[in-house]
Amino acid sequence: MSAAPDLARRPALLGRRIGAYLIDGAVALVVLLVAAAVLGGISFGTEGGFPLIAASIGAYAVAIGWFLVSSLMQGGGGSIGMRALGLRLVREADDAPLGFGRALLRNVIWGLGSAIVVGMFSPLFDPTPWRRGWHDQVSGAVMTDIAGHGAVVAAPATTASGAETTTDAGDTPRTGIPGPLGAPASYPAPYPARAIAADAAAEPDERTVISPATAAAAPPAGVISFVPGVTSPGRPAAVPGAAVPGAAGSGAAGSVVP
Repeated sequence: MSAAPDLARRPALLGRRIGAYLIDGAVALVVLLVAAAVLGGISFGTEGGFPLIAASIGAYAVAIGWFLVSSLMQGGGGSIGMRALGLRLVREADDAPLGFGRALLRNVIWGLGSAIVVGMFSPLFDPTPWRRGWHDQVSGAVMTDIAGHGAVVAAPATTASGAETTTDAGDTPRTGIPGPLGAPASYPAPYPARAIAADAAAEPDERTVISPATAAAAPPAGVISFVPGVTSPGRPAAVPGAAVPGAAGSGAAGSVVP
């Protein structure tokens, strides 16, 4: 289903909407009082032949019937108060009459919201010129002014699902439904194998072998190499297994340093 076309309507002013509600409420009250008076008169006229409790139930039944009739009128050309002030309820998507089902749902939500008081002021929560209350949003209704009062305002573009479509500068249209989560951030590349090999070659190996000649020339730190009265001061300590230089030429194999 394609998106609904942009519609230009006149939003009903809040004061005129309140006036229409007051007129409809007054009409409903008159209907209830007339029904109660007629049925109550019948009860008193028959001296209890028609019970008073039955008269009360009948009066409320008449009020419920008028509630349905009023919803039917609102879904078509408008209720008595709407017609008196030039207002009309239309569907948000295509500017068609609201219909009985949506109008009935709108009035039920209005009644439930009014029972907790907050729902009566829900149109004030909408910052747009349309002043759509909870009952309007649930039923998809827009209260318009066909009498020519107020400025013409373009209706918000809606998709088939009813979500408002907004467009950012330099971006594609997006709906109010959140999209999927973004892709996770890419991880940095692993440490190069060449750098690991270079670092390993630059560090000295702790297991480096020291030759016997090096050990004789530089004894390890912390080893006592001279004891007074026991060793000679100018005499190096004997290193087991160290061959005497030139011993191979003299044929004396296995000689050690004295």
